[in-house]
This record gives sequence, structure tokens and C-alpha cells, in this order.
Amino acid sequence: MTAVLPKGEQSPQASSFEMYGSAKPKKSNSKLRLRLAVIVVLAAISFLIYKGIGSAIQYYLTTKQAVAQRSQLGTSPFRIKGSVVPGSLHRVGTKLYFSIEQSHVSVPVISTGNPPQMFKPGIPVVLDGHFGSSGLTFYSSKVMVKHSNSYTPAKPSAVPKVG
Repeated sequence: MTAVLPKGEQSPQASSFEMYGSAKPKKSNSKLRLRLAVIVVLAAISFLIYKGIGSAIQYYLTTKQAVAQRSQLGTSPFRIKGSVVPGSLHRVGTKLYFSIEQSHVSVPVISTGNPPQMFKPGIPVVLDGHFGSSGLTFYSSKVMVKHSNSYTPAKPSAVPKVG
């Protein structure tokens, strides 16, 4: 049985088919979404690489650089390098007080971290921490001794020669 509809009207099946669209997805729409997804992923990867390279290039600031940049650094955390000033080292309770210097620029330090065994006056150190609110004292939570990669035995004559 075929129903006869007035001119210009469609059957209920035809109108429901048009409401849901055709069964084939539009190719241009899916290509656009794929391109946007690729752009977002590439942007995220680029950002991570940029941040990683930036922190690898600037592992620490020297004492002289940090003092010159005090106002920009504020109380944000960073790493600072300098040599422990002889005669400045003393402990009060759990805090270690000392100064570091580089090129005649000195910074007082208050450290709450446990220093490594090689820590002593005159040795270069890298400190994790931040300047206090006054910008004068560096508050450190971690002390790392900076040393060379070469090993020199205490008694070179005691080491047998190979070859």
C-alpha cells in the first residue's frame, strides 16, 4: 500500500532519514579534527622540549649572577653556586649558617638540609633554595658539593701501575 501525500510533503520515513543525515561521515570534518589534534600534540611536545632545554642550559646561577638578579628572582626557587667562605661555617640547632662567594661577591646562607660528607670551607657548592623576603639571605633546603669527574688517589705512589 502506497499512501498518496499532498504535493510538497514527504513520508515520515523520509523526514526521519533527513533528520539524522546521511550514513557517510564528511571527510573534510574528520580531516580538520585530525589536523587540529596533530597541532595540539606537536605544540605540547614543543613546549616540553623548550622547558627541558631551558632548565638543562641553566642548571644554576653563580653567586654573582644571583646577586645581580635578586629583584627579578624574588623568593622563587633556583640553584646557586659558590664557594663556602672559610670561617663562616657554624651550626645552631638544625640550621647550618655559612656564606658562599664568587668573584668577591658574597651571599649569606641558612641551610636546613644535611650537607654531604665532602662539605667544608673553600669547596664549591650548589644550593637549592630561594632568597628570603629581604633578598639578602639565601635559604637552602639542599646542599650539593660540586666536584670534578677525575679521581685522584690520596697516595698516588700506593697505586700500582698497570701495563
